[in-house]
Parts: sequence; structure tokens; C-alpha cells
Amino acid sequence: MSWVLVPLMSLCYRMKGGLWSDKVWGNYLNHVGTLGLGYGTAWVAGYGEHWTALVCMLAFWLGEKVGVGGYMGSLVGADVDDHEWWQKGVLKENDYLAAVVRGVIWMLPVLPLAWFYPDYMVVVGMPLALLVGAVIARFVPWDSGLKHWEGIEWLTGAVYGAWLWYTLI
Repeated sequence: MSWVLVPLMSLCYRMKGGLWSDKVWGNYLNHVGTLGLGYGTAWVAGYGEHWTALVCMLAFWLGEKVGVGGYMGSLVGADVDDHEWWQKGVLKENDYLAAVVRGVIWMLPVLPLAWFYPDYMVVVGMPLALLVGAVIARFVPWDSGLKHWEGIEWLTGAVYGAWLWYTLI
């Protein structure tokens, strides 16, 4: 039954990215998606019913607030000059490295929870998902009905869910 993590994390990641554009509900659902990613991580680590699940959800939310925009667009072929505030030097030039660093930044608030989550493989998931999702999205010929940005979010969430599922096996 743990295979459900793949579509569920894909949906959560897309919700985080703005699946619904409604100004009121869309903003709330953005947070629900981020908290869902955090809960999925806590659940896989075996703490879904433990108080650290709430801490993991909040840590995920905090890590996501750093910004994830400019490099993702250029990874899927868009001409993007807008970089995130943390993209300096080589991170401005190498979008793949920026994806990995962004995943590490995202997981930094979650890292102290490694004291409770002995399976470090869970913490490796987001840097891996941001990189692999971006690489896959770059080479998928999207039709006009699905934008690259939306596709990269669906794929990144699915890769993260697959990684979490893999850690359970």
C-alpha cells in the first residue's frame, strides 16, 4: 500500500506549486501541499503518529519558503534571467547544481530531526527529487495543455514519493 506515496507526494508537490490559482483557497492549499510533503516524510520515517510529525511538517514548510523559481524554469528550457536570492556564483551558471543545493536548503530545517529519524535516506530525497524531476522534465515533450512548470512539479513530487517508497522497501 505504500506505493500510494508516489501519486500522493506528486499531488502535494503540485499543490505546493499552485495547482489551484484561486486567490483565497489556492494560498491555503499551497500550505497544505507543503505540510503534506512533510507528513509523508515523517510517516515513512515511522513517526506518522508521533509528535515529531508536526515538527517535520513545520520544518518542511520553513525550508520551502527559501524560494524555488528561476533555475527550475531554465532547467526545462525557458529563458529565465530571474534567479533566487541564494543563487550566487556557480549556482547562477549551473542550474543542475542549483537544484541540488535548493534541495539541501529545503531539507536543512528537517536535518535536526535526524536524531529521531535514524534513516538518513529520507533526508536525501528532496535534493535528489529536485534534480531528477528537473532532468526528466527537460526531455519530456509536453503538449500545449501541460506547461513545463506544471510538469516539473508533478514529476518532482512523484520522484520524491518514489524515493520515500524505496526507503520503505
